[in-house]
Amino acid sequence: MLSALKFHAPLKKCNPALITSVYLQGQRYQIKPSNFVMASRHTMSDSKARGGTELSPWQQGFYKYFLPIQTRFRDTDMFGHVNNSVYYSYFDTVINEYLYKYCEVRHPKKNPDEPNIVGFMVDTRCSYRQPLNFPEVILAGMAVTKLGNSSVTYTVGIFAEREASKEVTKALSIGGHLIENNDLASFDGFKEMAASVGQCVHVFVDLNGDQRPLRIPDESRIPLSNIMIPFESQISKL
Repeated sequence: MLSALKFHAPLKKCNPALITSVYLQGQRYQIKPSNFVMASRHTMSDSKARGGTELSPWQQGFYKYFLPIQTRFRDTDMFGHVNNSVYYSYFDTVINEYLYKYCEVRHPKKNPDEPNIVGFMVDTRCSYRQPLNFPEVILAGMAVTKLGNSSVTYTVGIFAEREASKEVTKALSIGGHLIENNDLASFDGFKEMAASVGQCVHVFVDLNGDQRPLRIPDESRIPLSNIMIPFESQISKL
């Protein structure tokens, strides 16, 4: 469980005395604003160095950024499952939450003389293994798997809540969690294998210019590189 993880200071300054309240699964939780977690989990490079098996995007240990997301009643279809198209909204949520909070990507900027840098989604795909349902809290894991001059490829795994661990959200912040250099800790309240894995590609442009591809500025590039796990293979089902 998350009790094994040690919380460290976030990238941005905040008042450590500040406590916010959130409602999740009908219960009230008090959350400290520090929402970055340091733990110990294998990365793909670690596995290669130790001669182990490379982690797959289907495995929770592959990812470096995590965001709990509450499913909504409107997400489900006539069969009672989260509809396949809704998974893309989960991808958008975790990607843009990270861009907004840590990569200085804001829209719109009102000054027409100031670059208004945003990412245009140019490619998306998703593979599915098992259905999700309402109500449950899912865990979105994200990694940057390719970082180019003007484009970035995200890989996102969606992990279902374990049936025996419905109280897991008591230990989770509504915000995201950054995991680095970890090989032991895991989000035990969620299944180890993903219900679905998606890949999304952003190309960054300046909306105040001619909207041609633009080099990703360093204030965005550095946080993106912090969750980089190089992986250029096709996502295949297990």
